Amino acid sequence: MAADAQNDNAAADRVFIRQRKIRFADLGELFLARLLLNLVRDPLEERIVTVGLDLACLFPSQKLDDLVKRTSELEFTYSDRMTENMVDFMTNALGLEIAAKEITLTALDHYTEQIQSSLSYLRDGDGIVLPKLIQSFQMTKPGSFEVTFSTGHVLRTLGESIEKQLELVGQVVRKTQAQVPLVVPRVDYRKELDLLLAFLMDRQQLTGERHYSFSSREIPFRQAIWPSGKGAMPSPGTCGPAEKILLPIFLEANGLLDITHMGLISNPVEPLDIEIKYAINLPAEINLFGAAFHGLTAETRKRLNEVELSIYERLHRELTQRYVFSGRSKLEHVFADLASWTIRKVSYCLEEPSFLSKRANEWFSDRRAESPVRMEDEFFLPFLQERLRESFGSRIRKKTESYGGRADLYLDEIPIELKVQRGRRKSLSQFISDEYKPAAQASAYASGTRIGFVLVLDLPDGEATTTNLDSCFHVIERSESSDFPTCVVVAIFHCHHLTPSRIG
Repeated sequence: MAADAQNDNAAADRVFIRQRKIRFADLGELFLARLLLNLVRDPLEERIVTVGLDLACLFPSQKLDDLVKRTSELEFTYSDRMTENMVDFMTNALGLEIAAKEITLTALDHYTEQIQSSLSYLRDGDGIVLPKLIQSFQMTKPGSFEVTFSTGHVLRTLGESIEKQLELVGQVVRKTQAQVPLVVPRVDYRKELDLLLAFLMDRQQLTGERHYSFSSREIPFRQAIWPSGKGAMPSPGTCGPAEKILLPIFLEANGLLDITHMGLISNPVEPLDIEIKYAINLPAEINLFGAAFHGLTAETRKRLNEVELSIYERLHRELTQRYVFSGRSKLEHVFADLASWTIRKVSYCLEEPSFLSKRANEWFSDRRAESPVRMEDEFFLPFLQERLRESFGSRIRKKTESYGGRADLYLDEIPIELKVQRGRRKSLSQFISDEYKPAAQASAYASGTRIGFVLVLDLPDGEATTTNLDSCFHVIERSESSDFPTCVVVAIFHCHHLTPSRIG
């Protein structure tokens, strides 16, 4: 029994060690696309450029002639990682005598082959994750290429492609869970991102640095190994080395940091165990992917007071932690416009009864005998629509244009659901939870953008209660209508006002 347990552990250890090491072949197309941007003098200027990509770009501390000489003199033998995992598993679990197919060539030929393959995919796309990112390339000599691409196109599409790549790892597993009886845990890329963020924040809190570097070997990474009998393999759907190296770029595309430098700092004659150095700004300063600070322009930010700004940053943080804005800076800007406008209006509603509370109560009193009282459609909708159009013009449209008569609104692509709540003595904010039904309806409309708003008019019929502004805003996550979690921001316009003498 002890010998069997040792064999099981040995199989898992071999897989674990293999998964911890990053190979040059793991770099892939998306890493190379991001590296190309670092080779452009001003990547934020949209234009078509041709850059030279060679081994010295990948190993920046080395001279090109020395790199070519050293890597052309060394031969090494390797096999595909996935093949190795499958062969190792079948050999141990089934007792089969098989070996992974091996290739022997020089390190220079290996580097040239891998770069050429990645550039081919960047030029042609793959029809699944990768669009056409570059226009053309040609090899000038082994290990050296000239690449032509549009800086604007790469910046607009790279972040979205990285998210698709990370999502793809677990997508098949999620879609087949009902048909597969075996329960196999996997580690989702979101958990890996949480670990990376915690590592970066802890480093910054310890040193106070805003500009610093770290290596791929320092990135905390959780591995899931699936042991079966005497064999073991990476748990299906779990993140591996190819995903690990994309995580910092994903955070950059999401506006959390800038990557000012990327390069390999490992020995160039060891292509099966590479180490990547990332130099970053945290928080982001350059905004290479066009993400404003938390989505807010300087002008919009000035309109918010300190309390309002803290609420906005809380909402933005909760959505960012769910990666709603990943690679979608335009959506983040639309959210910033709508969220900041809503926060200011909800704040004004609490401060000034004549803005909404007095009008709403008078409207309802005049029509309380009617059945039904269509307050959402006949009062709340025109009230908000008028004020939204004053601020955003034609960007605001009624959902009747797309959804056959439902009286709700859109700001650009973000849907806005309207609700009126009456008859509750306590503050509605005390009852908002993940089971809040209007959020489910809003999430159905928002499944494409992964973000929606519910604006609630709260008219109590009993004794008014005190309310602070922060309690008027909630973020609810809904995931049943999409493979991607959808977040719904609930904002409550409280129409109950107390005079100071009645408090307490």
